[in-house]
Amino acid sequence: MIFCEGAHFVIIPTALRLIYGKSASSVYGVIFTFTGLANLMIMLICRSNFGLDYGKVFILSAAMNVVAIILLLGGFKQKAIHLTREKEASTRIQ
Repeated sequence: MIFCEGAHFVIIPTALRLIYGKSASSVYGVIFTFTGLANLMIMLICRSNFGLDYGKVFILSAAMNVVAIILLLGGFKQKAIHLTREKEASTRIQ
Protein backbone atom coordinates (compact mmCIF):
# COMPACT_ATOMS: atom_id res chain seq x y z
CA MET A 1 0.00 0.00 0.00
CA ILE A 2 2.85 2.39 0.67
CA PHE A 3 3.83 2.31 -3.02
CA CYS A 4 0.44 3.84 -3.94
CA GLU A 5 0.76 6.85 -1.66
CA GLY A 6 2.39 9.24 -4.13
CA ALA A 7 -0.01 8.68 -7.02
CA HIS A 8 -2.10 11.76 -6.26
CA PHE A 9 1.00 13.94 -6.57
CA VAL A 10 1.60 12.67 -10.11
CA ILE A 11 -1.78 11.80 -11.59
CA ILE A 12 -4.09 14.44 -10.15
CA PRO A 13 -2.33 17.57 -11.53
CA THR A 14 -2.34 16.10 -15.04
CA ALA A 15 -5.98 15.02 -14.81
CA LEU A 16 -7.02 18.42 -13.47
CA ARG A 17 -5.13 20.15 -16.28
CA LEU A 18 -7.07 18.08 -18.82
CA ILE A 19 -10.39 18.82 -17.13
CA TYR A 20 -10.03 22.44 -15.96
CA GLY A 21 -7.39 23.85 -18.29
CA LYS A 22 -5.64 27.00 -17.04
CA SER A 23 -7.52 27.12 -13.74
CA ALA A 24 -6.24 23.66 -12.75
CA SER A 25 -3.59 25.01 -10.38
CA SER A 26 -6.13 26.77 -8.17
CA VAL A 27 -8.37 23.69 -8.16
CA TYR A 28 -5.36 21.53 -7.23
CA GLY A 29 -4.57 23.90 -4.37
CA VAL A 30 -8.03 23.40 -2.90
CA ILE A 31 -7.86 19.62 -3.35
CA PHE A 32 -4.33 19.44 -1.90
CA THR A 33 -5.57 21.26 1.23
CA PHE A 34 -7.71 18.24 2.06
CA THR A 35 -4.61 16.01 2.18
CA GLY A 36 -3.50 17.83 5.31
CA LEU A 37 -6.97 17.72 6.81
CA ALA A 38 -7.18 13.98 6.15
CA ASN A 39 -3.82 13.47 7.88
CA LEU A 40 -5.04 15.37 10.93
CA MET A 41 -8.21 13.29 10.96
CA ILE A 42 -6.18 10.06 10.80
CA MET A 43 -4.02 11.24 13.68
CA LEU A 44 -7.08 12.04 15.82
CA ILE A 45 -8.77 8.72 15.00
CA CYS A 46 -5.65 6.69 15.78
CA ARG A 47 -5.18 8.36 19.16
CA SER A 48 -8.82 7.99 20.20
CA ASN A 49 -10.49 4.94 21.72
CA PHE A 50 -12.02 4.25 18.31
CA GLY A 51 -8.55 3.92 16.80
CA LEU A 52 -7.48 1.26 19.29
CA ASP A 53 -9.76 -1.33 17.68
CA TYR A 54 -8.30 -2.25 14.28
CA GLY A 55 -11.56 -3.87 13.16
CA LYS A 56 -13.54 -0.66 13.62
CA VAL A 57 -10.94 1.42 11.78
CA PHE A 58 -10.87 -1.11 8.94
CA ILE A 59 -14.68 -1.06 8.63
CA LEU A 60 -14.67 2.76 8.63
CA SER A 61 -12.01 2.81 5.91
CA ALA A 62 -13.88 0.23 3.84
CA ALA A 63 -17.14 2.17 4.16
CA MET A 64 -15.45 5.40 3.08
CA ASN A 65 -13.95 3.60 0.06
CA VAL A 66 -17.38 2.25 -0.92
CA VAL A 67 -18.84 5.76 -0.72
CA ALA A 68 -15.96 7.08 -2.85
CA ILE A 69 -16.43 4.44 -5.56
CA ILE A 70 -20.20 5.07 -5.65
CA LEU A 71 -19.57 8.81 -6.06
CA LEU A 72 -16.97 8.13 -8.73
CA LEU A 73 -19.11 5.75 -10.77
CA GLY A 74 -22.42 7.56 -10.29
CA GLY A 75 -21.45 11.18 -10.12
CA PHE A 76 -18.86 11.64 -12.84
CA LYS A 77 -19.23 11.08 -16.55
CA GLN A 78 -16.00 11.42 -18.50
CA LYS A 79 -15.44 11.27 -22.22
CA ALA A 80 -12.64 9.14 -23.57
CA ILE A 81 -9.68 11.51 -23.80
CA HIS A 82 -8.04 9.84 -26.79
CA LEU A 83 -11.23 10.10 -28.86
CA THR A 84 -11.63 13.77 -27.98
CA ARG A 85 -8.05 14.52 -29.00
CA GLU A 86 -8.45 12.64 -32.29
CA LYS A 87 -11.57 14.68 -33.11
CA GLU A 88 -9.77 17.93 -32.28
CA ALA A 89 -6.82 16.95 -34.46
CA SER A 90 -9.09 16.03 -37.37
CA THR A 91 -10.92 19.37 -37.17
CA ARG A 92 -7.62 21.27 -37.16
CA ILE A 93 -6.41 19.47 -40.27
CA GLN A 94 -9.57 20.28 -42.22
